Amino acid sequence: MKAYLFNQPGDAVSEPMPQRVLRGLASSGGAALAYALACCLGSQWGRLPNVGDYPSFWPAAAIALVAVLWRGSSALPGLLLGRLLFDALPEPLAGPMALGPGWASALQAVLATGQAGLGAWAIQRWVRHPMSLVEPGPILRLLALAGASSLLCGSYNLLMSEPPSLSPAWVWLWLTAVTGDLLGVLLLVPVLLLSLPADPSQPPRGARVAWLWLATTGGYLMSWAASAWVISLEHQQVTLRWEALQTQYSQALQAELSRHEQVLVSLASVLGQTRQIDPQSFAKAAQPLLSLAEGLYALSWSPVVPRAQRASFEAEQKRGDGRAQPITERGEHGLVTAASRDIHVPVQATEPLSREGGALGFDLYSDPLRQAAIHQAVLSRQLAATQRIRLVQDGGSALGMMVVMPVAWAPPRPLVAPGSQLSQLRGLASAVVHMDWLAAHVALATTRAAAPESSRTKLESPHVIDLQTVAFRLLDADAPEHEQTLWSHNWLRTAAQPPSEPGDWPLLGQRNLPPPHSTELLFAGRHYRLESQPLPDFWSGNSSLWPYLVFTAGLWMAVGISLILLLFTGYQQSLAQEVEERTVDLLQVQYSLQDAMGYVASKSDQLGFVLEQTPVGFLGFDETGRQLLGNQAMARMLDIGSLEETPNISVFISLLVQRLPGISLHRLFALGQPEPSHDAPQRQLNRVRLVNPNGQIKHITLVAMTFPVGPVRHLFTVVDLSSDVALESSKSEFLSLVAHEIRTPLTSVLGYAELLRMHAEQPVPQRQELAGAISAHARQIQGLLSKMLNLSELEVGGVDALKPQLQDLHTWCPKVLRQYTPPPGRDKPELLLGDDALHAMIDPRKLERALHELLSNAYAFSAPGQAVQVQLQRRRAPDGRPRLSLAVLDQGQGMDEAQLAQACDKFYRVDKSGEKPGCGLGLPLVKLITELHHGQLQLSPGPGGQGLVAAMVLPLSGPA
Repeated sequence: MKAYLFNQPGDAVSEPMPQRVLRGLASSGGAALAYALACCLGSQWGRLPNVGDYPSFWPAAAIALVAVLWRGSSALPGLLLGRLLFDALPEPLAGPMALGPGWASALQAVLATGQAGLGAWAIQRWVRHPMSLVEPGPILRLLALAGASSLLCGSYNLLMSEPPSLSPAWVWLWLTAVTGDLLGVLLLVPVLLLSLPADPSQPPRGARVAWLWLATTGGYLMSWAASAWVISLEHQQVTLRWEALQTQYSQALQAELSRHEQVLVSLASVLGQTRQIDPQSFAKAAQPLLSLAEGLYALSWSPVVPRAQRASFEAEQKRGDGRAQPITERGEHGLVTAASRDIHVPVQATEPLSREGGALGFDLYSDPLRQAAIHQAVLSRQLAATQRIRLVQDGGSALGMMVVMPVAWAPPRPLVAPGSQLSQLRGLASAVVHMDWLAAHVALATTRAAAPESSRTKLESPHVIDLQTVAFRLLDADAPEHEQTLWSHNWLRTAAQPPSEPGDWPLLGQRNLPPPHSTELLFAGRHYRLESQPLPDFWSGNSSLWPYLVFTAGLWMAVGISLILLLFTGYQQSLAQEVEERTVDLLQVQYSLQDAMGYVASKSDQLGFVLEQTPVGFLGFDETGRQLLGNQAMARMLDIGSLEETPNISVFISLLVQRLPGISLHRLFALGQPEPSHDAPQRQLNRVRLVNPNGQIKHITLVAMTFPVGPVRHLFTVVDLSSDVALESSKSEFLSLVAHEIRTPLTSVLGYAELLRMHAEQPVPQRQELAGAISAHARQIQGLLSKMLNLSELEVGGVDALKPQLQDLHTWCPKVLRQYTPPPGRDKPELLLGDDALHAMIDPRKLERALHELLSNAYAFSAPGQAVQVQLQRRRAPDGRPRLSLAVLDQGQGMDEAQLAQACDKFYRVDKSGEKPGCGLGLPLVKLITELHHGQLQLSPGPGGQGLVAAMVLPLSGPA
């Protein structure tokens, strides 16, 4: 996919590969960060609870689409990475919408990237480029295509998690699933596209962008504020319902406990009036009462049996198999025969018998907890309850509580002594109560009675509090702390509950939960405490969907306003653009005329500049001889202050008479006389000497031209030939030197060769001496020719003539000096090395040749016995960078300032006498080799002004 909005199709192809890679990495990284940040903002600031808990406003979808439209396919990996990065962030940063690392996160990242790629492809295909968003057609197509891609991917995401159906609930779920992406795309894509850097071909759009941002942010904030107001109202209603629920629940539970008390009191009263209590009479009395209190697990009758009556009691009680029923108590491995004690309170009858038959014969007085409740009931003659106990009926696995009521004899028997109150009773009526079932049943009944679930619609808030958002527990205040809890609902979730819960929207800040509530209850002489506390999801679980609808409706209004602004401002911009085009057409002629005038003026200025800067001096006069034009080159060559000193042709000719000695006045004035037979006749003086008042001599060529028509009738030009003359002189001197340097050894070679030919019979030593002389003079000729060829090769080839290598000069320099042979009778040069190693990229052969040239000059211009030194050291250039210096020092005659200034000129020789060999090419060759190594040849007097220091300063390479 090519970059769509701002890159031309050929840009990516013509860009070098490294830059394309860097641009792609930058695009991917920027897209990843922008997408992850947009996801965090949408999760934290664009979400309200809805049916599917989907994001209500998801700006990341718009960021992803714009990123692909702007940066092309290079942004797709960044979007994938950005979604994975968002899901991996901790919840305080990412918000509740982060999925965490895993397959779900990867699938969501692929869907989001696919949505952006699909939308960008569709927009590329059906919206004209460049996208100015001015005409209604492109605007509507952009929004339609972007919205369609969002709807398609949102629907696919929903289908993967929810099977489709035609029910209103599924349609409502689909709406909430696609709304977030759709609103994000429709609201943000146009304004983001217009906010990106504009194509130079498009008109300015600053005002449009400002209005669109104002509509977008204003609509978002108004939707936000309206939803916050609705949420605040709902929270007030929920708080009132919560307080009502606590009151109703505590009252209903207290009423249910009182009903249980009344049932047991009624049972005791009936039993007290029954002459003979047996299982049949007890069942007749208990069964009607069981239906009056649903929380009763069992009703029982337990007579008081003294030790003396135990045997007869056990004999009377029969099991189902006809055997006697012993009095039992709880042992280590279940029920066992009760130990003998003064008083036994065995269970004689119980209802319902089918469920409670296992308790028959159990001695209530054998258990300390039941014994304490029995003593309390005997002393108070009222109901008394145990704390939480294990029930015998279920084998000791179930928990409950037992309530006992004393049943006296009718008529009452007198008490013998205070300690014998229990023995004076007929028995105890008891009830087993499942308090946890009772509390849960009453709570559920309270919420159902407040408002049936079927009466609530999707848009309405609940008329009662959702029990899954609150916690309850019922405590026995008289029991030990670890035995107090009788029943709890969601209470374990309160352990990690924060002191306050974030509101359904961050605009609300931290909305505190309602405070916990506690109610005291009284049942069977014991004190109970009912505690309630809201859970962290209290607000969201008890709110309606109206805030979500208000929020999304506000955003839809913002989308509509933005669309209207887009169309209106686009129409205005289109009109302004048309007016501007017409204005441009009207002004085009004026601009063309101005351009033509400017072109003429520019060419005139260019011509004047060229004439002014040309080294050829010229001076023009009209038909009356008045000066019309000239340049400073003429003034410099004539050595006059300005051309105003030659106002006419007569003054100019007079000046030439003074400056050109040896040229007759008649010949000079003849230069200005026209010849009618030619259109532009020329007269010239070639290679004449021009002498300035200061004595400086120049060689010039003076050309005079006359024209029969035109503003310029006489034109004089002066060409300075001084450099050409100097070059010819140098060449002549060079040829003379070369001829001398070649002729002398060549004459010697011919002479020695002739001697060998004529005296072939000479002894071998003499012949070898003559051959050696011939060889020495031939090498001298070869060296001269080699130097000339080397100089020519370097001048023509330049840097390409070098073969650089990285060399350690601490190793290279001694090796070169060992191979150097000084003149006969002279010592080898002394090598002075620095402490540290020096490396440089050099051509070893070329630099060796340069060093040999410097050594040859040093030996040639120093007397025998004077030392010649080679110094290699590190030095610092004026720009602060390190350099190496390879210098040759001698103690010879040296050079003055004038000689130093010309020493590197070709063919220049310090010794004009010819006694010293050479042709003036040694130092130019050294300078050229040094400069090709990006270095510099520096010549300076030696220490104390004696001798010469010739230093080749080269850049360092490698270890510095």
